[in-house]
Amino acid sequence: MFGRNKTPAKNTKVDYRKERQKAIFKNRAGDVVSWVSNIKKYIFIAIGLAILAGLVVLFNNDQLFKVTDIQIIGTTRVDPKEVLGLLEDIKGKNILKIRTVDIEKTIKDKYSEVLSVYVSKDISGVIKLDIVESTPVVIVISRESITLLNNRAMVVGSLDPPKLELSETENLALLGKLTTESLVVKKRFEDDPVNKENSNLWSKAPPEEKQKYVDLFKSEAQQKLDGYYTLAKDVVAQSIYSDLVRIFDRDGLKDEIDNKSIEFVLKIQELILKIPLGINGIEYKSGDTFIFITDTGKQLYFFPRRSYLDQIRDLNVLITSGEYNNLSIIDFRTEKYSGI
Repeated sequence: MFGRNKTPAKNTKVDYRKERQKAIFKNRAGDVVSWVSNIKKYIFIAIGLAILAGLVVLFNNDQLFKVTDIQIIGTTRVDPKEVLGLLEDIKGKNILKIRTVDIEKTIKDKYSEVLSVYVSKDISGVIKLDIVESTPVVIVISRESITLLNNRAMVVGSLDPPKLELSETENLALLGKLTTESLVVKKRFEDDPVNKENSNLWSKAPPEEKQKYVDLFKSEAQQKLDGYYTLAKDVVAQSIYSDLVRIFDRDGLKDEIDNKSIEFVLKIQELILKIPLGINGIEYKSGDTFIFITDTGKQLYFFPRRSYLDQIRDLNVLITSGEYNNLSIIDFRTEKYSGI
């Protein structure tokens, strides 16, 4: 009586035929979208391949990208013309195919004084090289080599030394190891026309007569060595390194020269030139001694382990007092400097 009348729910009839048609249409539409999507993908791939093929063709076009010029900056010691000659074979080649690391290696292998090489390539065909050198400050002349050293005593270059031919006997004579007991000394005595003519016998020759032939070997070897160093000085004088401080290593001690030694030599050289005194060369001897040879032939001995200022002060005292002119060899290696 008090209840509300409820309208019964209508039964909805599902049209399965239409639903099936909708599903079929939806599937076909999805297939079309997928097909279009695939078509776009293939088009993009084709375009990419075409671009890639074009780039490959361009990359291999040696005429379009050939090297037309090589420009060099930054060199002071290294001859730019030599570098250009070294790289002559890359002229006309495809600049895109040339590796900058190969150019850098070629130059550094040839020139030990080159610290680094910065290579840039321009699409116009120009290669630019910025060469950074490790500047040499001294040149060491020894029997086997002419070596350039920087201020850290590192080898940064070299020059071709003149030829020096010394026999084993001559080397022994220079080292003071050749004696009258040597068979070559005896043979030289016996081959001497004077001894043959006078029937002089080796067994009866006095020791001083035998020693003459030892000294003869040494004298001849020394002449060859002096000639070598004269030629070596000419090699340096005719090079672009003629302004460097020259150290003559006659005893084969160049491996013992360190950066402190080089710093010491440069300071002594600078102060001596301010006095002023002319220096023809510097000889390095065992015992860490540097002998400065003046243009008047005087020999000034300096020692890196004593203050260079004290040694130059002693030199100035000798010059001021007038004693310097009377001496040919002056030793500043100790506080009690001496001279003869």
